[in-house]
Amino acid sequence: TLLHNGNSNKLYIYYADNYLGPYKPHALNPVKNNLNGSRSAGNFIQVDGNDFRPSQNCKNYYGESITINKIVKLSETEFEEEEYMKKKKKNSEEFNFGIHTINAAGKFVIIDGQKGHFQPFLQICRAVKRLFTRNKHKFTFALYYMNGINFEEYIAV
Repeated sequence: TLLHNGNSNKLYIYYADNYLGPYKPHALNPVKNNLNGSRSAGNFIQVDGNDFRPSQNCKNYYGESITINKIVKLSETEFEEEEYMKKKKKNSEEFNFGIHTINAAGKFVIIDGQKGHFQPFLQICRAVKRLFTRNKHKFTFALYYMNGINFEEYIAV
């Protein structure tokens, strides 16, 4: 994904003959436009001659799960991958708020997790977003209205 886009739902591929470049854009860029699968979640993984690309699933919220995609075609003019499996967070674990990265090194697999914290304002924003997902104008208005509320008045001292 590109930093200047302001979002993480478009996947771009660049290639070169060596690490120093020059890099050329893939003919199909962006090769993917989806909140489930565009944002990288770690290094490519090779198993039994197959290449897998881990990606973040941020469809409903950041860190919802990790999708492992099997690379079907990858060349200068073609790109195709298919969802192979998902790794979801475990609600029973301490770091159960979201998962973002998976990497393998030897016999180890490392997954990072985010620990949830009680944040009432953020939870209210997420609830409002879920309510108004279908109508972005209502959601924008609700957030604008909520920004004017002084939540410190409601916090018990």
